[in-house]
Amino acid sequence: MTHTSYIFWDADNTLTANGDLHWRKHVETAKRYGIEIDPSFQKRIYHNNGAQNWAWLKDDLGLDVEQQVYLS
Repeated sequence: MTHTSYIFWDADNTLTANGDLHWRKHVETAKRYGIEIDPSFQKRIYHNNGAQNWAWLKDDLGLDVEQQVYLS
């Protein structure tokens, strides 16, 4: 018998209510690099994917870390 496992990342609350986890992930990760994300940006973070959020943090808030490092 073969078992298959699947992992879903659902940041837009389609399958599960995990949008807050998506937000918190970016807030906590950005803090490691000295960036404070104001709660007023939660909707923006929520509607973007990780690469879009990294680009925004880099371009607008001064994040100084490579995309692959930030997203890993």
